[in-house]
Amino acid sequence: AVIGGGIAGLAAASVLRRSHHVTVYERSPAGIQEPGAAVGLGPNGSKMAKTLGLTQDALQAVVSSGFRTYDEAGTLVKETKMDCKKAFGSEWWMVHRQDLKEALLATATDPSLPGRPAEIVYGARVEVIDADAGIIKLPDGSSKEVDVIIGERVYFYVMPALLLLSDCSGQTGADGIHPTIHHTKERDDQNPRRGSEPLKYDPDVFLFSFIASDGSKRNVVIYPCRNLQTMNFACAVPDDMLRQSTEESLSTVKLYQLRDADPLPTYIKGVVALLSDAAHPMVPYQGQGANQALEDAEALRLFLKPNVSKDSVRSVLKRWDELRRPRASQVQTNSRIAAAKVSPEVIMKRMKFNWDYDGVGAAA
Repeated sequence: AVIGGGIAGLAAASVLRRSHHVTVYERSPAGIQEPGAAVGLGPNGSKMAKTLGLTQDALQAVVSSGFRTYDEAGTLVKETKMDCKKAFGSEWWMVHRQDLKEALLATATDPSLPGRPAEIVYGARVEVIDADAGIIKLPDGSSKEVDVIIGERVYFYVMPALLLLSDCSGQTGADGIHPTIHHTKERDDQNPRRGSEPLKYDPDVFLFSFIASDGSKRNVVIYPCRNLQTMNFACAVPDDMLRQSTEESLSTVKLYQLRDADPLPTYIKGVVALLSDAAHPMVPYQGQGANQALEDAEALRLFLKPNVSKDSVRSVLKRWDELRRPRASQVQTNSRIAAAKVSPEVIMKRMKFNWDYDGVGAAA
């Protein structure tokens, strides 16, 4: 059973369906749009996406050639060009979250792909989990006994004692704003500040970041997705500076509080494994949240090995935890530190650590 039908849950289902019967329990109704806007899949993330059968075309992904950093006045501070495929073995993809989710839903449920299609149960909020017995209980009072439980949304049901070992209040004192602008919106000639003209890009597509130098931790990250049809904005602002106003040209605006937590001592209990934000919530300053979710799911390939049975579930989960937790915890910690001012050399070192990853086979 997979608890949660978001990016991590559907990625997990896409892997496990190849050899197992998988049911995904998603608390939201069918058709709900994925929260947030776009994500950057670094070379590590795009490698994992490819192992799941996803392609650049299917995701409408835009390939980034590097990044440009500006100060709050718009002055270019640094430009870094990168041939990620040459350096790390795969591209840096910029993808809309909903496109990623829909592609993963297809790989999880397409009957033409290897294995049995995963079953997706919508409107099914899991109320109780017995991690040792492998039992989940639903709001209608029914219970399901399963061999293994993979959870992206079982944070408080499974490990309350372990959570006491970590500062999981999660509040960072900052909020995120995620607007998107679609370039085909009609221009309003009566008010030039509204609407937008067709977006124009350099031959090389860059990720742009604007960082305030006043210590306020304000920043804006901008990059295109959906085959250059949509521009994504990710804005971080301290709680006490937040203003609730937007231009009408913003197609979609998402406001959310940035969350963080200390690394957990384990991601497993009984026959349950936590992945993605349930295991390692992290601030977005390295852009690794979705990447680590895909890495977690890809590592579930351990369950595809011969002779895996109900009796071996706990040993497989133990090995999965041994391989995933140290790396994900390091990325989680580095993401927190990245909010502070660090040298360009340290930033590049951490970027290499993030991106130079080929999956569970190479890590084993």
